[in-house]
Amino acid sequence: MRIMHRYLGCFLTGVMFVYAVSGTILIYRDTNIFKVDTLVEKNIDPNLYPESGYFERLNLLN
Repeated sequence: MRIMHRYLGCFLTGVMFVYAVSGTILIYRDTNIFKVDTLVEKNIDPNLYPESGYFERLNLLN
């Protein structure tokens, strides 16, 4: 019985640790701590025409 109590305690300690970390992260979710700015550069051919469909796929028109 003592061994089951020990393993159950270790398991529940891990579960409580996960809840503590996720709760801390949720407290700061509205701040800029976890936000990362990314720069996306796309090179397109200057001779493309709007009817080719590339502009819609790149969200360049409306």
